[in-house]
Amino acid sequence: MYLNIYLEDLQSISINCCAYSINVEFLSVNETNKADLYSNQVENYFLNKENLEYSENITPRKRIEMKTPKLFTFLYPDDTFLKLGFFEKLINENKTKIQLLVYEKEYFNILYFFTIARNRDEIMMIDLEMFFHILKYLNIMDVDINKNYHEFIKSLVFYVKNFNEEYTRKFGLEKLLDYKRYNSYHILDITKCFLKFNLFSKYNSYLTFHEYNKILFSQSRIISENLKQYKKFITMQITDFNYIAYIRSVSSIFNSTWKILCRVLYFDKLYIGLSFIHGQDIDTNMLVCNLPKNIRKIDILASNNISLVDKLYEFGVFTTIKNVKIIQNASLYSFLKRMNYFDQTQMLKFELNRMSFMEINALEKINLPQSIKILKIIICKFSEFRNRTPNHYLLGNIQNLVIDSSSSIEISDDETNFAKLSNDGYYKYLIGADFFFYESKFNLHDYKDIFKIEKIIRLNLTLLSAKDNFLEDYSFLRAFKSLKNLYLENFKLTNELLREIVNCKKLVSLYFMTFEYDESIDAMNLNVCNNSIIYIKIKCPKNVLDCRFIYLLSRFTFLQHLIFRDVSFSNKEPENFNQTKNPIELNLLLSGSAREQLKTLKIKNNPTFANRNTFSILNIYSKYFNLQYLHHLTYEVCSFYQEDIYVFSSFKQLHRLELNVKRRDSISNILKQILRTNIKHTINRMLVQLDKFIDREFLEILYFKKIKILILRIESISETDKKYLNILYNMNFNRLEVYIFKNENVENSISKTRKLIYKNYN
Repeated sequence: MYLNIYLEDLQSISINCCAYSINVEFLSVNETNKADLYSNQVENYFLNKENLEYSENITPRKRIEMKTPKLFTFLYPDDTFLKLGFFEKLINENKTKIQLLVYEKEYFNILYFFTIARNRDEIMMIDLEMFFHILKYLNIMDVDINKNYHEFIKSLVFYVKNFNEEYTRKFGLEKLLDYKRYNSYHILDITKCFLKFNLFSKYNSYLTFHEYNKILFSQSRIISENLKQYKKFITMQITDFNYIAYIRSVSSIFNSTWKILCRVLYFDKLYIGLSFIHGQDIDTNMLVCNLPKNIRKIDILASNNISLVDKLYEFGVFTTIKNVKIIQNASLYSFLKRMNYFDQTQMLKFELNRMSFMEINALEKINLPQSIKILKIIICKFSEFRNRTPNHYLLGNIQNLVIDSSSSIEISDDETNFAKLSNDGYYKYLIGADFFFYESKFNLHDYKDIFKIEKIIRLNLTLLSAKDNFLEDYSFLRAFKSLKNLYLENFKLTNELLREIVNCKKLVSLYFMTFEYDESIDAMNLNVCNNSIIYIKIKCPKNVLDCRFIYLLSRFTFLQHLIFRDVSFSNKEPENFNQTKNPIELNLLLSGSAREQLKTLKIKNNPTFANRNTFSILNIYSKYFNLQYLHHLTYEVCSFYQEDIYVFSSFKQLHRLELNVKRRDSISNILKQILRTNIKHTINRMLVQLDKFIDREFLEILYFKKIKILILRIESISETDKKYLNILYNMNFNRLEVYIFKNENVENSISKTRKLIYKNYN
């Protein structure tokens, strides 16, 4: 096998290759003769600046031999420390030889890229134009993001010169500042390196680019945001915690560099969640001047800081961002007169903690900008909503207005209540609603002219006084064609209800709260599956759950996120359970082989529920779900068991771990054995809450290779352990916090409070 590299009109160098490599011929061609090619048996790929175009069997027709060919040797993968996905794919396809065609003006650039990709020490001073060419090739070649890649990025940042606006204007390099040319993750890594070199701490970098903690007013919004965090979004947030450090960095000598980065950075979402800091007003001018220029969606906390919205409008931010959300604790009135700010916005959202009925009346009377395709209002609660009179009823005639409201809607046979619902156009706007049932009968046909059933995407159903906690018929759920999020409270889970839930083909999240599980439910003969639900939360069931209930969850074949809160579980199999279904068949189904593996498992219990389980609850779940590829585990239990060690040993990709154990066995230190499992190679964020240390097991954390954030909460700690904790204090964490619990007398009762004894943010 050989690597042949051809320069302009043919300069050929052949190099012996080892096995598992690929022969690559680099051909430099003129832009005018690209079409003047003829067939050859070597597969060709044309490198056209921003992308790789596959062209079938082409090669230059004319070649002129050079008397003194310029030697250049490159062998993939032997001579490079970077893992390049483009070549990896070809090797996996058993390709042995290809040609890469490059325009002659691009040849020197790609030559330099492969030179420094072979040896990082070859990097000297890099001109700004070459710097962006290298970023372009990293994107084209699909570089794998690993430790070597990060070291390569650091070297690029360290050696680049003339990274300033004046240089780009002087030499006409503005065309390079197009974010669409580059991989957004590469640009973000470049940015973090620049910030680090300008004394922006790793913790502040983490808060800015890897956290996205918006203020949320309702449970439904919390679940919605939890789902979004698993999507691959590039985010940025500026809050009270990182604002000062951010402004100091971007307004320093680094400012000229930051101005360029702002033009090539791209963010899916930006959150500005600022109030007042240390009694001083926010410098909105400085903040807005230094925001990135390419943002798809912006969320703004406007409570007590409406001037920030004014400043964003003044600087034209809303002319480029088409998706805007305003988070406001109270009144909407202040924004009704500012609707002209959003005359180029396509989706405008207001998330409000509360709203008066007078405000929503005023909203229906104003003229909305024509650009707004959807105006969405998310309301946690209405003030004085029940006291509305017919004079304040809405018409329901704004086509692009939708409302997601957590205010309860009474469903009963009360004629007066039904008349209110029928005459108020407010209900036609609802895409998220909370229904409170007072009767076991519900005829959806009676309500079809009140609600736009087919548009509702979130539904919270609560049974208050219905007989036996179930409705007579659940077929009405079929009419909710767009339903994505369903919350059921105080229901009895029956065969009929489960069958209708499984048949909701667009449902994404499902939440059971204070429900009763019907033990006569026939899970084995439920011959339908749901392929849409990925998130299920179970909270405070009224009875003890067993393996039949866990088997029910197997009907949700794409389930990824499973949360249990205050659940008592039995490890005994009910009679005839294995006779109903072949055990081998059952284990294969429940092991996860027939569906996606769980990414999240949260088992959270208060002490009352934790004490009821005298066995490893995690081990029980591991029998019914494939937990090997968990990313996030929360495990709150009374005590650890030997089986927990086995389950933790099976984890391969666990990144985030929260452990909370109420009582420890002083003889067998299971926690120490858990910390010695494979998780020490994968965990980057960990919280541990214990009653006490037994054998200084926290020292095992010294062997964790990727951990960045560590939080320890201990009920009691010896002076000796405090001294040994100093070893942890010297580790290079982005965030380290250590708490101890302290008993305090509060109104003749004992209350435990946490006292911070050490913190360090790097």
